[in-house]
Amino acid sequence: MKITALITANGLGHFRRTVRILAELVKHRSGLDITVLAEPWQKAAVKDWPLAETLWKSGARFEAVPLTPGIIWNESPSTFDDNRLLNWETRVLNHPAIHNANVVLSDNLAGVLNVRSDAVLLGSFLWCEVFEPMASQSNAIARFVDHEVMLLEKYLPPCICVDVLAMPKLRELTTPVAVGFMCEHTPHAQGEPYVVAFLGGAAGLATATLARLAIELHDVLGSTLALPDNVIAVLDADTRGKVIRFSHSDAAYAALQLALVRPGTGTITDCVTWNVPMLALNEPKNKEMTWNASRVEALGIGLALPPPPLNPHQVAETARELLRSDWAAQQLARQPKDGIARAAEWLVRERL
Repeated sequence: MKITALITANGLGHFRRTVRILAELVKHRSGLDITVLAEPWQKAAVKDWPLAETLWKSGARFEAVPLTPGIIWNESPSTFDDNRLLNWETRVLNHPAIHNANVVLSDNLAGVLNVRSDAVLLGSFLWCEVFEPMASQSNAIARFVDHEVMLLEKYLPPCICVDVLAMPKLRELTTPVAVGFMCEHTPHAQGEPYVVAFLGGAAGLATATLARLAIELHDVLGSTLALPDNVIAVLDADTRGKVIRFSHSDAAYAALQLALVRPGTGTITDCVTWNVPMLALNEPKNKEMTWNASRVEALGIGLALPPPPLNPHQVAETARELLRSDWAAQQLARQPKDGIARAAEWLVRERL
């Protein structure tokens, strides 16, 4: 049985989700012939992740494909004047692994339906819904939105999605396979708490802005502050001495008391895995981020911050509100975390 997984280059969360599902499939079925098509940086970024190493050791192959320039979020419509939203299809969709597979999984890339109408999509949003508000400002974006909607309406593909995060157009234009959060394991008890600030990729709020906000939270809340490398890199030497590095390791997540996040699905999933309440940043021009921030609040697993510019003292007060109450922790504990197992079970039953 040949399985090919095509993964968008828009972020690392997509890659991690797909690897989790593939590794689970290997547990269910022996002799699977798996090919992963993605950008080289994605594989390199998880080189120390045991689950990915287990997948490669099982015989799964990684093949680099040129997905960029392609479908990667940018709030400037002129970015897409070179037709990158569609041109990636010409470079990638003739790959033999896509045509020869028994099963094709496509993480957030509906264009694969052009050549594999039987593909299974993965994701909790559709790019046509995210880009639609900018379609009136760019002919290239309008063509892409029309193209993706046409494919989805024609084939209504199955789409494995996190039920509580799935956006409205996904429910309308696909056949949803709704599952819980795609958590990898049950975490151990939390250690000494600190506050951590995330920046989920280059498409969000400016790194410098997030760093200034995080430092203000450190000063007001009096907690140890942990930041990822890209935020630490913009701090001056004196400020760097006030923070520690957030490594994205299990131990780092287990120590969290609160996370300030750009609410991509992958980051939300990591916080749900470790029962970490969230303050969700708001990006008014990004429909996915706005939706996810609202879902974080609606689910009771955190609070959505107002659109920028943000007042650090107001953010600190919101953080204190979250820290004073245990309601978010209670709601986090109630979230279904069986998404990987349920996704694999559906694929075994319906496709393998």
